[in-house]
Amino acid sequence: MVVEGKIRIRAQRTGRETDMARIAELMTRAVSEQSEREIQSSRLADRLAPVTLGLGAGLYLATNDLRRALSVLTVDFACAVKFPAPLVVKTSVHAAARQGVVIKSGRGLEALGEVDCFLFDKTGTLTQGELDVTDIFTGEGTDEADLLRSAAAVEDRYGHPMGRALIRETTRRRLSPPKARSVDLSVAHGVSGRVGDALIRVGSHHFIQDDCGVDCSPADERAARLRAEGKSLVFVSRDGALLGMIALMDTIRSEAADVVAGLRKNGARRVVLLTGDHEGTAKAFAERFPLVDSVHAGLTPEDKAGIVKELRESGHKVAMVGDGVNDAPAFTAADVGVCMSRASVAMATTSSLAFLQVSTVQSLAFSPALIVDLVAFLTALDLVAAYPMTPPTTAPAVNMATLPRLI
Repeated sequence: MVVEGKIRIRAQRTGRETDMARIAELMTRAVSEQSEREIQSSRLADRLAPVTLGLGAGLYLATNDLRRALSVLTVDFACAVKFPAPLVVKTSVHAAARQGVVIKSGRGLEALGEVDCFLFDKTGTLTQGELDVTDIFTGEGTDEADLLRSAAAVEDRYGHPMGRALIRETTRRRLSPPKARSVDLSVAHGVSGRVGDALIRVGSHHFIQDDCGVDCSPADERAARLRAEGKSLVFVSRDGALLGMIALMDTIRSEAADVVAGLRKNGARRVVLLTGDHEGTAKAFAERFPLVDSVHAGLTPEDKAGIVKELRESGHKVAMVGDGVNDAPAFTAADVGVCMSRASVAMATTSSLAFLQVSTVQSLAFSPALIVDLVAFLTALDLVAAYPMTPPTTAPAVNMATLPRLI
């Protein structure tokens, strides 16, 4: 409420450009696009219609009784074949949408039922995605406050979980980061920008040492110990010299173990962890979460897509579960892409199957436990396809009662 003076509002996006409009478009597409089972049942019904009419005409010619002929038309098998599949799909999509879950299409829903290999990106999927700063290593001639201010300055405009953690720690310590300019993001590696006349780089060990040529050896011993504890490391350099290293720790989701167990119970043969973290950090996570079959560390977005393609070529039906821009190539390469928490609407549209729980236009979250409910739903859909002559009195819908609210 403005008591005195003026308020000027500038709309960055309006109409069809807004996130809400794009979500509505996803829902419209989900209802309008036919799944393979819907197409098959429609074709079968079209083939049965002439048979029904022919039987009615034959009975009339044989008996000259119009009532008996019409009785054949009353028992029309074509309707029983055609209606159940679209009714089940569309009712379930609608029921999910009422709970804030957007399923992009019936085709994606069907594809999920055939998946036997789930690939999880680590941060924000199996983990909470809310990292905390636990340890700080500073180089010569600097202190923790200087290190945090420099790192937060270039991370301020990007929503990566590590960047958010650095900014939260800076805020907690009541530090004021300087303004950065010429900020450049290297996806899955790091970010760089100028603070004053100095070039600040923040990112992984690979980015700082291998890509930028900064000597990180002073922190090697400390880094090995922190990785063994399962911590993720962020290195910071200034003008080509190591400024310091920051360790962060994430928490495994409380429902993650139940979700993976549920996936295996419903037919998942392999569960694979993909991460851009260092191999030592990934191994420590695998020890804390032993339900995954294999771990791949130090991956770029292209590497993740490559692993997806290899698994598909080996005969697996693959679902990629992720929450960030790093996962877009893997979403495209997989049979099913599952877009999870805090992903933007733009990211959701790159996946073949999007599960979004919407609280506001900007805030999106997803519970991986929904996958288990949907696999169970696909079983019900298979029963409908197997017995098409008896339409269900009520369409099965996705069970949302037990979903944890993450936002």
